[in-house]
Amino acid sequence: MICSAGISPGGNPAETTSSPGTVAGNCLDFNGKPATGSRLANLAQDQRAQARGRAIRCASCAHRITSTDAATRRAGAHRHTFANPAGLVFVILLFGSAPGATPLGREHTEFTWFPDHTWQVLLCGSCHRHLGWRFRGPHGLFAGLVDDRIVMGSSHGDH
Repeated sequence: MICSAGISPGGNPAETTSSPGTVAGNCLDFNGKPATGSRLANLAQDQRAQARGRAIRCASCAHRITSTDAATRRAGAHRHTFANPAGLVFVILLFGSAPGATPLGREHTEFTWFPDHTWQVLLCGSCHRHLGWRFRGPHGLFAGLVDDRIVMGSSHGDH
């Protein structure tokens, strides 16, 4: 399926969100026909089924960080786009756990992207590259991993 990217309501790129199985913009199926209605739902379901149980790895060293099974949502979405105070934009994917990542430093409350949450830098547990942040809030911990710093591996069981 091929889809053109969308922008959040109001055109605000500081927090553009989309969730698995939903598509912003125009989509074509693999035959180049518009993917709408049940055809779009079936394509999205197939994509989710293919991604289930796959390893998420550090893009630099291939160390296993988490799994697609650990994907989670906040504010209704798995994928979020945020800018930090310096203006750097990050696309992050949320996971309920990231055992292959190591937290660094103290937890911070300033400039948090999720209200009522602290944040802490997360590094790859092997090569120590900055992969994202660990967030702690009223409903527990979750990791926000920078989309272009992780890659999807082949299967849940690979190490």
